Amino acid sequence: MKRRGSIALLLLLAACRKAPAPAVPPLRPIMERSAAASLVDADGVSHAGTTVAPGGAFEWKLPPRRGGRLRFAWSSSERRGPARLVVERLVGADRAGQTILSRERAIPEPPAPAELAYEDIELVALPSATAVRFRLEPAGPLFLSDLRLVTPSAAARALLVVVLDTTRHDAVGFGGCRDASTPNLDAIFRDGWKPARVYAPASWTIPSVAALLTGRVPAAHEDADGSPMGIVPTIPTMADDFRRAGWSTAAFVANPTLRAENGFAAGFTAFFTTPYAGASITMPGRETARRAPRWIAAHEGEPFFVWIHLMDPHDPYTPFDRPRGQTPFDPDYRGPIVGDEVNRLQLGDPPVPTAADVRHLEALYHDEVRLADAALGELWDRTPEDERNRWTVVFTSDHGEEFGEHGGWKHGPSLFDEVLRVPLALRAGGERKLPEVPAETLVSLLDLLPTLERFEGLPPAARTLDGVDLFDPASRRRDVLPAVTMLTGGAPRAAVVHRASKLVFFDRLGTRGIPDAAKDPNGFRLAKRLPSILPGLGRFDLLADPNERKLLPIDQAVFAADWRAIERAMAGTRKGLELRVVSSGGPAAVGFNVGGFSAAAAVEPFALEENDRFSWDRSGSGRSLAARLDVSDGVDGFLFSEAPKGSLRIKLEDGCLQLRLEGARPVALASGQPQDVPLAAISDAIPSFETAGECPGLFLWRASGKTPARSPQEQEEAVKKLRSLGYLH
Repeated sequence: MKRRGSIALLLLLAACRKAPAPAVPPLRPIMERSAAASLVDADGVSHAGTTVAPGGAFEWKLPPRRGGRLRFAWSSSERRGPARLVVERLVGADRAGQTILSRERAIPEPPAPAELAYEDIELVALPSATAVRFRLEPAGPLFLSDLRLVTPSAAARALLVVVLDTTRHDAVGFGGCRDASTPNLDAIFRDGWKPARVYAPASWTIPSVAALLTGRVPAAHEDADGSPMGIVPTIPTMADDFRRAGWSTAAFVANPTLRAENGFAAGFTAFFTTPYAGASITMPGRETARRAPRWIAAHEGEPFFVWIHLMDPHDPYTPFDRPRGQTPFDPDYRGPIVGDEVNRLQLGDPPVPTAADVRHLEALYHDEVRLADAALGELWDRTPEDERNRWTVVFTSDHGEEFGEHGGWKHGPSLFDEVLRVPLALRAGGERKLPEVPAETLVSLLDLLPTLERFEGLPPAARTLDGVDLFDPASRRRDVLPAVTMLTGGAPRAAVVHRASKLVFFDRLGTRGIPDAAKDPNGFRLAKRLPSILPGLGRFDLLADPNERKLLPIDQAVFAADWRAIERAMAGTRKGLELRVVSSGGPAAVGFNVGGFSAAAAVEPFALEENDRFSWDRSGSGRSLAARLDVSDGVDGFLFSEAPKGSLRIKLEDGCLQLRLEGARPVALASGQPQDVPLAAISDAIPSFETAGECPGLFLWRASGKTPARSPQEQEEAVKKLRSLGYLH
């Protein structure tokens, strides 16, 4: 009986334990677009909101029986000196005003920046509809931001996405780092989901983060030259989706290239990024992270989405809290490396580093990762445990970093795994459990938007996405990720990652994308150095050769689909008539002529190697191409600046070719007999690149070059800014 009584007591205590109240969605007013405004506070954080004209008031009608905490931020964008905010509740038929807040502040005098005050008012529910009115005394412009009525609850969901710039998958403890660089991350995610095969959608920050925040491949955000424009205004972001669902949104970003002007503030009510200056590259991440706690505290117990992006791991690797060039991760080093050598190394300038030099450079880099981890730890420790326990927390990086593994340094030019593989960890908020997902699941940062939005209860996005919901069992059958392309700073490069292998491509003899030698001599030098580092076309067996040392021939079974993915990623940046000769695994050499072009037409070779030959000759009043290609490497091609007005004339000289037009039967070309191809028979759809038999396939299509173009002045200004920050030479 005694044991039964104890059990009964335990059951009674469990029943009496107060469960978290179910979360009530926030209520927000509909703001007039004409009154939309923004204000930058003393910390440099830009707040989106609305401005009430001097002498006016803002009224918000509330439904019956709705109470909670009335929360908002306010200031005056122009008034200086003492100002009083008056908030009244209008009740009854006569709309009698009952003052619920009267707050006086001294608005700083110029040139001091504006100060934003956060307010939190208890609002009792009433049986009938009421309204609240906001006004400023004496009359002046009133700025209101993030106005909402919330019912704080431990059950309210919140999402924190932390991105450490330039962090390799093996630069964190749970990724196998031998230096103690991430004690806080390792502790926070001890029981979290940490997939092992995670890839960035690009090899540098702007396109990678744009893809992460939108779930769209970088090609959706590129201009006509293949340069990333940031986030295209017509593409919604993760912040847009959460804000539309009633969540508060904020971003605290230490990378100065991720600016509001580039679209990265889209959807965020509060947005901070460091100044566009060289000093921002070495500014400690804690300087950015320190701005987050005040905003988070003002949103305690309510749904919010916060993105924190810290910059410390980016070069130069010079931890501010260490003597120059020294780190306890490599205490016995006595060589010349101090952490700022990577730009010289990337250009191939002497002296060549020794193995000890490389190890020390990596140690300094890991020490910078430690700084970012410490900044996150400070934020974590100063947040009440009950509050942070309700957060779903995600950690990742935008790309990795090279340390000479394949002859390259830094990031951007190459698409090896040391640049594309990144860490990822996810910890569910509250008492929720993550679905069982194998650690070896193939993951792209493109997947974060659909995965996190579904996990947090948002409806599926009613638009095209390139990522998948990782918690949907169907996604675990995915065997290949969207193609990664790099079309600037050198000739085109691409990679297609499979579960067990990786196709790589570099247009070794290409000229498109190479910087101007006069305007950017160092960028030109780097582009010309790439052929000594990067392979042309082939694949790596990632299971047998995870370090990507042995380039293998293409896999004919999957090459057609992989190559189509690469062409699709580049399509918007190319305009004219495209021609590709694709190997079928049979004869290697083929010779042919293509005529019918005007005298003004131009040709650009694509994916050719040293054994390939071509000439662009005058033929009467027009021009024609004569080519002899070795297609044993997989694919060769050309881009003609304009399509012929009538028909193309193709003549096979030697070898064999199958003309394979989209939507038509394959035609085996007969040696010496011209084959006319009407322009109307050439589709504007990218072909499948499927071949059959032993003869290579000849594919034609019209490229529309739909991607918008920036003016030369805009393009030069963008390059100039990136170069000033050390992103480009």
